[in-house]
Amino acid sequence: MNASILLSAWETASAQLPGLRAGALVAALHDADAAAFDIGMREREALRVCAAIAGDMLDAEACCARCGERMDIALPLAALDATPDTRDEIEHDGWRIGLRVPHAQDVTFALESEDSETALFARCVRFASQNGCAMSPDAIPPALRERCEAQLDRLAPLANLALAVACPECGHADTVAFDAGEFAVERIGHWAEDELEAVARLCTLYPWSEAQVLAMSPWRRQFYLVRAEAR
Repeated sequence: MNASILLSAWETASAQLPGLRAGALVAALHDADAAAFDIGMREREALRVCAAIAGDMLDAEACCARCGERMDIALPLAALDATPDTRDEIEHDGWRIGLRVPHAQDVTFALESEDSETALFARCVRFASQNGCAMSPDAIPPALRERCEAQLDRLAPLANLALAVACPECGHADTVAFDAGEFAVERIGHWAEDELEAVARLCTLYPWSEAQVLAMSPWRRQFYLVRAEAR
């Protein structure tokens, strides 16, 4: 992966508000509008980039809700990457409902509404009909809406993650929400700072530009850093 392109994409993303950074990162890497990616595609691509440059292990921490003990979380990122379902329509008891995974602007719109969950669900309904008659999303019965929401989770399994954890101190079992996109942006940020630190050191020690240093392979960069420290 081109280090210069990734650094520029991370710089663009870091200027955004939390919740928008993963979309900005992915859009910058693909030279596309963030609206081109639904939140499932966004999270998947952000984690793919994260694994490519920072390793394929999720290394995070949480606090126990019962006793406050810190819990370390470590598992392969591949374990999170369930294959998305492709069934975007539901038929039940005369109802026919078409669904779509929301985009970032749908989430932003919903958060500005009084009932954000209902507003977001409405944005995810492409069409709804009962016995051939068009219906609005708010007319969908609660039980059928729950079924639709469960199917939306299957369409974008990375968009609404919860990790099962157990406290090593008191044994309390719980689930913690995990924002895959924000995790990826934060991890890539650590990588970016390390890269720029290496660039700064080499540009100080040798008559090279940032572009020249970033064009080097990681092995060559490390070789010159070790050689400089041995002086």
